[in-house]
Parts: sequence; structure tokens; C-alpha cells
Amino acid sequence: MPRINVTLVVLAGLAWVGCDSTKQPLEPAIQAAGAAGPKVTAPSNTSAVAVSESRIDVSWQDNSSNETGFEVHRSTAGPNGAFTLLESTGAGITTFGDTGLSPARQYCYKVRAFKTAGKTSDTQFSPTACATTLASAPPAAPSGLNADVYPFQIVLFWSDNSNDEDGWKIERCRGVVCSDADFTVIATKAPNYPWYSDYDLEGETTYTYRVRAFNSAGDSAPTNQASATACFVEVSEDGTYVCKEVT
Repeated sequence: MPRINVTLVVLAGLAWVGCDSTKQPLEPAIQAAGAAGPKVTAPSNTSAVAVSESRIDVSWQDNSSNETGFEVHRSTAGPNGAFTLLESTGAGITTFGDTGLSPARQYCYKVRAFKTAGKTSDTQFSPTACATTLASAPPAAPSGLNADVYPFQIVLFWSDNSNDEDGWKIERCRGVVCSDADFTVIATKAPNYPWYSDYDLEGETTYTYRVRAFNSAGDSAPTNQASATACFVEVSEDGTYVCKEVT
């Protein structure tokens, strides 16, 4: 049987194989050494959803079919804080459960695809998504509510006794003696600002107030009740508004 020689030809970094006895065309065998191959497309539609006080579920859209996997990066200092690599997944995986987190704390995430072919290449990051873990309990109740009368308004001040409230619920009733059923929520206010101005008043009408803190776990107990009587307003000699004295 005649001996057949196999020829290996290297051109421009490519390996070609063929058979010199048949003079058939040579075919490419492997990629150029060190080439990364086709680029992968960055993921999109990042989502972060808090499902408990210690877990956030992260998901994203896979926009390529040739990635090796995905890198999930996390920031504990807001969307503009420093991100660090949290987890690497396999190809085609578009969800990740981040566990062991602290209650009532914000975590931000972004994801990028990577491909390993001779050398590793990364895509751009997906848009950032943030979520705050659920609180483990309602916040501590505020206290020391005061109601002060000014022209056109009654201003409330109270003491903030918590650091995990999502906001405040302002409750009001007409009159001085009010039961739980008499109060209605007239406004909600952002956290960390323990004051509120009520302008929806009728002159010489007495209102009683109380305030609750709230978060994802529920409402706190209410403050003490504080009452004030809205005044009639007149213009003083110097042109300023003052409460009119009723005789």
C-alpha cells in the first residue's frame, strides 16, 4: 500500500491540513492563535427584586448566543458606588439569587457577559438595578409630637427614633378627643424629615394629629396626640400676616 503524506501548512497564523497525494484544497483547522472569536453582546434589562430581609433576586436579558458566562457585580454604596465582582455564572444563565444580606439595606447590581476563546473578552455592563432588602420589623415609633399654629398653617414637629423608616404617615381628626377610628391619613412624608405643615384648614377649627413611621414590614405605633386650633389671618400694620386674636 503506497504511503500517504499529510502536510501541515501554516499561513498568517492559521493552521491548514490537507493531503498532498490527492492534491485536494487545504481546509482551515483552528483559529488564529490568541484570537477571541466573535464578540458577545452586552446583556440588558437588569432587574433587582427584594424577596426577603436577606435576599435579592437579580435577572437580566441574554443578548448573545456565544458567551462563556456572565459576571454579576454588586455595590453596597448606591448606583454610583464602587462595584466588585460577586458571582460568575455559566452560559445562558440569566438569574442570580443574592443571599445573606442585611435587612433594610440597598444593594445595586450590574452584569456583563464574557467569552473565553484563546483570550478572555468582556462586554460592556448592563444598566444598573438597585433594590432594598425588606425590613425585619416595623420601625421604632416617633415621639414628642408638637403642633404649632402659624398663619394659614399648623406645623407639626416630632422626634425620629428609627433609622430604617421608609417615611411617615400623618394622621388627623377634627376635635380634641379622638379615637383610633376618628383618624385618617392626610399625607405621607419622606424619611428623615420629622416635620409637616398642614395647610388644609378651616379657621377657628381644632385639629388633633398623630404620626406613624412605616417601612416594608409595617407601621410603627403612633406618637402622642397633639391638638391645635387654626387661626383667622389678618394683615398687620407692617404688612405681614398674623393670627387674628378672637375676643
